[in-house]
Amino acid sequence: MVKIQVLRQLYNMAADALEYQLLDRRSFLQFFDLTEKQSHPNAKTIWLSRYLLA
Repeated sequence: MVKIQVLRQLYNMAADALEYQLLDRRSFLQFFDLTEKQSHPNAKTIWLSRYLLA
């Protein structure tokens, strides 16, 4: 989840936009060491992880 927050801050994205980019960009999947067949975090999970890490 820390990597997700790094990308969120780096690209200044909302949770919904980051979820879409995880589904769209292969480079984001490689950064998270995910494949296209693995499950991806949804926008709510991304949003909640921000507050859990703080």
